[in-house]
Amino acid sequence: MIIFFLFQLLFVRLLCKLLFIQNNHLLALRNLRLYYTFSYFSFFFDCFLGFIMCLSRITKGIFCTLIFFARLDYSAYGRGLEMYDSSYASYVSFFHIERNQRHPVLNVFIDIIRQRLIDIRKLKLKLTMENINQTYENEKLSQLRRFRWALAYTLIHNEQLKRYRKHRLSL
Repeated sequence: MIIFFLFQLLFVRLLCKLLFIQNNHLLALRNLRLYYTFSYFSFFFDCFLGFIMCLSRITKGIFCTLIFFARLDYSAYGRGLEMYDSSYASYVSFFHIERNQRHPVLNVFIDIIRQRLIDIRKLKLKLTMENINQTYENEKLSQLRRFRWALAYTLIHNEQLKRYRKHRLSL
């Protein structure tokens, strides 16, 4: 393949120097009819050579893709189309997120907010516990008051029960 390419390159340069170019001027041609005939017949050879080069390029691309397949920091699509490569886009996005998450001012701000949220939760829990304890104390006190009121009412209406009270028995 390389031999064909070199042969054609040398052959075309030699023909241009000897037959087609006039007095070493690039745009001045002599033997125009011979040039057109040569261009017509070399078109088929150029097509064959172009097809071979295309296959060669595809093979090189597959080979390079296999080599760089494990590398996420290299897009197989090239510069203009690299965002269509989902693995490369994920890799780059990870670095953007990593950079944003490691920003010191942002981290301090998040720590302050998190600490305030923890303090608010502790305060709410403390108030809830105090409220529950206060409600329990109030309920217990209210129950004790009702019991004493019922005892006083019973002892007022039943004088004979007063002598069986604990503090009366020790006398």
